[in-house]
Amino acid sequence: MFKIGTTNATSEKNIKHFQSSMEKIYGGKEGIPRINIKVESVCTPGEDEMATGDLMELGVGFERLHAENFTRQKLALAQKQNIPPQLALQQFREVWWVLLRAKREGAGDAKSEINDALTKLVSDASVLKKFEDEPEENYLLLAFPFIINKIMTKEGLAKIQFKGPKIPGKYTLKVDFMSGDFLGCNTDLQVPDINIVDAEEVQRKQAEETAEDEGDDEGKKTK
Repeated sequence: MFKIGTTNATSEKNIKHFQSSMEKIYGGKEGIPRINIKVESVCTPGEDEMATGDLMELGVGFERLHAENFTRQKLALAQKQNIPPQLALQQFREVWWVLLRAKREGAGDAKSEINDALTKLVSDASVLKKFEDEPEENYLLLAFPFIINKIMTKEGLAKIQFKGPKIPGKYTLKVDFMSGDFLGCNTDLQVPDINIVDAEEVQRKQAEETAEDEGDDEGKKTK
């Protein structure tokens, strides 16, 4: 909020003023920064299923609808200021925070566990209770800054790793792309029917390969 010069990033008045300014600078409504996202894949790399505590991967396809307008304006400004275009474009940086949560389907209002790291940082019992009372679906699996360094980037695929839920069940993933630069330009989507199995009940390929390698090593030693 400090970066964009406001103390309230959700005020309708502030958002309207910001977007009006962007329209004037970047040539109409197409100059308002927008990013479309769609989930291409959710998996545990190298495995057939997703299990509790896995290091999972989320593949998100994105499209920056403002890329052409931003590039055109940046080049025009560089020409006006007699700055080499390459130098002007190299200074670009756009940040979208990826926030990932998971809602367990059919789950009750079970209290979330407070980890040891939090209890070491927070000593106030009333504050800790707020964390305990928070709905499970509001806990973040990931908060990750997705950084775009090329102003001309129009579309692409982001592969984001995160630690999977600790409790088996069927989940709906909630994905938010929140802008660190632009007011009112956030976007989100939901991914239903993500089945997380109990890690103790499945045989992982990596474990099998490790066991096979160890067996091969033992065989070589006996020879």
